[in-house]
Amino acid sequence: MIRALLRPLLICLLLPGAALAVDPPKVTIESVTSPGGITAWLWRDETVPVISIQAAARGGSRLDPKPGVSRLMNVLTGTTAGNYDPVGFVRQFESLSASLAINRTPAYDQISIRMIRDKRDDSADLIALSLTQRVIPDAAILQGRTTLKRQLQADQRQPGVRAEQTLAALFLGDRVPMITTPLLPRVDDITRDDMMAVSRDRLTRANLSVAVAGAISPAELAPLLDRLFGKLPPGEVAPPLPTFPERPQPGFYHVPVPGAPQSSLVTVLPGLDRRDADFWPAAILEHVLGGATFTSRLKIELREKRGMVYSTGSALRYGGLRPTWVTTAAMAPGRVAEAIAITKRLWAELRDGGITQDELDAARDYYLGASIVSLTSTGAMADFVGRLQLDGLPPTYYDDRRALLAGLTLERVNAAAKRLIDPDALVIIAAGETTPDLPPSLPLPPGF
Repeated sequence: MIRALLRPLLICLLLPGAALAVDPPKVTIESVTSPGGITAWLWRDETVPVISIQAAARGGSRLDPKPGVSRLMNVLTGTTAGNYDPVGFVRQFESLSASLAINRTPAYDQISIRMIRDKRDDSADLIALSLTQRVIPDAAILQGRTTLKRQLQADQRQPGVRAEQTLAALFLGDRVPMITTPLLPRVDDITRDDMMAVSRDRLTRANLSVAVAGAISPAELAPLLDRLFGKLPPGEVAPPLPTFPERPQPGFYHVPVPGAPQSSLVTVLPGLDRRDADFWPAAILEHVLGGATFTSRLKIELREKRGMVYSTGSALRYGGLRPTWVTTAAMAPGRVAEAIAITKRLWAELRDGGITQDELDAARDYYLGASIVSLTSTGAMADFVGRLQLDGLPPTYYDDRRALLAGLTLERVNAAAKRLIDPDALVIIAAGETTPDLPPSLPLPPGF
């Protein structure tokens, strides 16, 4: 039992250096193919009688027939399937203790399923009906449009959202619809047919990857896969992501948000694919720069020493679109210029001076421990396996990653810093009130 074995490890992980001393359980991920030809990766765990499934249909909102279709579908409520009325539909799910959620992102549509082992057949039949015979009543469409318009209007007033939209527009161009303000007047143009076309064209057997975790054997899973997904149209694999625009011009971009009580600051460098040989050195560097909750350099310089930010952090972003390495911070509008200067200095120090052995050890221990602690539910386990599939990683990655981290040397990590970090190439985005101390802004993308 995976989680039963993990429990005694949690105490050990609280001690410095403990993660490297702990010998975590081996993880076995099996490939299972149904009689109908649907393949899934299975992480079997009998701790609780629950089965979690993460399926992904590649393509995502970049393939929407109109901008905003996927986002409208994400906010719809009151939908149903087959001959059920909306209330009866919800009650049927509740009676089975089952759940189905679909979240449509720019790169793929994520299908999250949970069911009880002893009710898996009835649950699978209801979920299959939901995927193949969905009904969207007029009332649901009207309510969804109203909700989406309110969200878009709220986005306009949120500096953090505006900064992220600008980042997406600069690095992805028009490859991800619905990232800028022109969507608002177009919401009413989205029809039921547009939404049904998304389900029909993207939710196909050929376009699906499936990850399963929980209380089910390979022999039991094989027919369940056909029961869940066998009635989806065969379809075709989504086309590859179109070529991205050229890297945006480095420099400062300011998005005015009049009246905002705080400003959002984002700095961006190109990231790297999870399969890149320098991914884990980059992850160590990212943790030292801004990922560590209390001890990151950004946290110490911006918050602890100066008290100038409400929050700060960093991340390596990947997952089907252009990878980026991002730092974020939120502060009073009058302190943006100061925060920019400090953040640029920290990037330069990370490249030129690297990190210390103590920082490497702490970051490595964090990643080894966090990978264990985070996988304490079948939902988290299925999500982990699904990410491996989407990122093109092998099913042995859980165990391989430990060896990769253990083998990292200070020289290797600091060499990666010199290769990956170029402070002169930073794209710096600030959203919020315009103040006199801000540098001149480069031209914003269309729609801003």
